[in-house]
Amino acid sequence: MKADVRKVREQIMRALSAGKRIALFLDYDGTLREFELDPRVAMPNADIENLLQQLGRRPNLDVTVISGRSQEDLEAYLGDHPFQLIAEHGASLRGAGKQEWERLDRMINYDWKAELLAIFRLYEQATPGSLIEEKQSSIVWHYRRADREFGAWKANQLTEELSALTANHPIKVRHGKKMVEVTAVENNKGAAVARVLEQNDPYEVVLCAGDDLTDESMFELSGPRLLTIKIGDGTTQARFRLPDPRSFRQFLSEMFSG
Repeated sequence: MKADVRKVREQIMRALSAGKRIALFLDYDGTLREFELDPRVAMPNADIENLLQQLGRRPNLDVTVISGRSQEDLEAYLGDHPFQLIAEHGASLRGAGKQEWERLDRMINYDWKAELLAIFRLYEQATPGSLIEEKQSSIVWHYRRADREFGAWKANQLTEELSALTANHPIKVRHGKKMVEVTAVENNKGAAVARVLEQNDPYEVVLCAGDDLTDESMFELSGPRLLTIKIGDGTTQARFRLPDPRSFRQFLSEMFSG
């Protein structure tokens, strides 16, 4: 049973009252924003925009949205807000107030993508309603719009096939919420958070929030000032839990209003 999330609020409110700096590392899909059947249409709605503006106005608060989304998606969805953006699970970063992206994966070899993309294409063709999203650092097969049972069956097949093919290579296969993804092992959210904190860390409290397996590397980080929240159900290493994005948005809004 997870600890009461009110403890998170109490720790953050103490830091705010003392004028201390706070960092938020927030996933997007499934955490700030509810899932859509088509991931390409998950723009921030009015509720999310109000929250983002609220967070952007708050002094002593640094917000990083850390997502599996591409640079282009994060620019389109969040580029007008004063937040740091981390794309593709840590492959690239755009600092708050900056226009240029920094590639954090310059030393990673992605030659494996072409071979695996051909396998993804076969599953896309065999599964009506599914689609492939090719990013600079990864390939994702989405099956939210496929038949539920058939899509899940094909996803398990794809995961097993990819895992066997990549067993001796530095490639991570993730079977997440209605998606299967392959990316380089070095690209993970926990490493990206650690890198940001190593470079500049004036924070009294650091809060990491996410909803699926790609966020667990953040939850593995440790420290007395580090707070971790899992959004939704499922096994997790996060210390706290909230049931859905709506409750998480309300939680943030109540803490950072004013």
